[in-house]
Amino acid sequence: VGCNMKCKCCQNWQISQVSATEFDFSREFTPEEIVTMAVTDKDNIGIAYTYNEPGMWFEYMFSVAGLIQERGLQNVMVSNGYISEQPLNDLLTRIDAFNIDLKGFSEDFYRNFTGATLETVLQTLRKIRLSGRHLEITCLVIPGQNDDPDDFGRMISWIEDELGKNTVFHLSRYHPAYKLGLEPTSSADLERLLGIARKKLSHVYAGNIQLKDYQDTRCHNCHNIIIKRAGYYTSKIAVTESGLCRHCGTHVIIC
Repeated sequence: VGCNMKCKCCQNWQISQVSATEFDFSREFTPEEIVTMAVTDKDNIGIAYTYNEPGMWFEYMFSVAGLIQERGLQNVMVSNGYISEQPLNDLLTRIDAFNIDLKGFSEDFYRNFTGATLETVLQTLRKIRLSGRHLEITCLVIPGQNDDPDDFGRMISWIEDELGKNTVFHLSRYHPAYKLGLEPTSSADLERLLGIARKKLSHVYAGNIQLKDYQDTRCHNCHNIIIKRAGYYTSKIAVTESGLCRHCGTHVIIC
């Protein structure tokens, strides 16, 4: 049904999570039943659609999202961004925040690893940004496949130019699993790419690894830490309820 995904900029999401022990996988659930679970979950503000690609069950997600919207709750979509224009336009009327995988920055990589096209995903990112919905990007770094510094630098430049320097960007460490048994991404390589990203983007985070200074949120104006993180624990130490940095008054929360 969902996960505890939280936007890195504001940490205001508390998304419904139904554990395996509470969820009956032996039957189908109607959209109305899913929404009932969401609205009765204490302190929950909505649903995240994720794992596997939610675009594969678009109609069901769209129905649930509409009901959630009617109840005044929020919808979050975690997606690979490979979606046709019309269903994306429909989703933009109901989804409040998106986390999109930008898996690499070459058509060859996309064709060889996903059978998809890079340009389609770039178009999705442009449309989400133009819609005013909250947008975050995640890139999984696979050693020897999508970690070329030049290609990565072009990706970061494209994000800055097309989506804005305040776009939240997550760079995740790859671990071998299922059909790909390459060695895990080294922390040194990940930090090298994180450094490239930080030269142009204000909100850059490391995923699947604990790296000092890549978990916390800093004000993009005065650069003081305003939100501290340790694993799933979060402390808003210098941000007001209206989303302002307590040090300099800059509007930091963007969702």
